[in-house]
Amino acid sequence: MFLIWYILHCEKGKEKQAAELLRQRYCCLGKDEIFLITFEKMRRYNGNWHCQEETFLKGCVFAKIDSRKRLEKAAKETAVFRELGVGMYSLKLLKPERDFLEDMGGNTHCIAMSKGYIRDGETFVTEGPLCGRECKIRKIDRHKRMARIDSPLQIYQDQGLWTGLEIMAKS
Repeated sequence: MFLIWYILHCEKGKEKQAAELLRQRYCCLGKDEIFLITFEKMRRYNGNWHCQEETFLKGCVFAKIDSRKRLEKAAKETAVFRELGVGMYSLKLLKPERDFLEDMGGNTHCIAMSKGYIRDGETFVTEGPLCGRECKIRKIDRHKRMARIDSPLQIYQDQGLWTGLEIMAKS
């Protein structure tokens, strides 16, 4: 049985509720999976830095399933997902998009915090999912400890995607 990845759109900020409703309606069998992709992010409060998880793609729920017909029926019944086409609530992810998300998030679907340094204006990532993908980094916000990366996902190609990157040293 080959599982296909689909993406569904819901209201931003309500991804967890939408995924839970879809899980209840779809009744996942075997290896079927409905999930969110999250990333680790550093936030400063109470005078210290804390690692938190945040939704990687706002307003998106993912399904790794074998029956699109059942997924469409469940998505329609939950009434929290946006229709993306004529009667369709899900979009099939292309292989490069799926591979990117699998490589970055792994089996846990959580993109770990990356760490690295900058030497002579060039970024070197020493650990985390951005290691070896330095060419994908478009912008680094050292204060927020975030990096904007190029996205193979068609809907995010113009704006890029933000993920956690801590720059440990700069010379």
